[in-house]
Amino acid sequence: MKLLIGLAILGLAGCVSEQSQPERQWGVKVSKQSEPKIWIFKYDGSKQCGQAPASVTPETAARELKEAGIMVFEAKNGNDGMMHPTVCGANTGNTVEVEIFATDLGKAQSRGYKAMKRQN
Repeated sequence: MKLLIGLAILGLAGCVSEQSQPERQWGVKVSKQSEPKIWIFKYDGSKQCGQAPASVTPETAARELKEAGIMVFEAKNGNDGMMHPTVCGANTGNTVEVEIFATDLGKAQSRGYKAMKRQN
């Protein structure tokens, strides 16, 4: 029992250690203060009746933005929540939504993304 308690204390001690400069160790951008984040979106290009499959996925959107130097926290499928005419070939309203730092909005907008008015 004492051995088990000793191992648990050692395990917890390892979790408390500090790293002084994580961005140097990992080579990634690290937020030092609580920078505001926002959600952006882009239509996925899909059309009703299967006339066009989605041309943008969360994975391709995240890759595109990361290659542009934008930190991506989360990427997911979504929908604009608006009514669309029920006609084959019409826009489905399906989107790809991505969470980024608010300071990167200009870079994302230059790649066709728009800021979301609603927060998920």
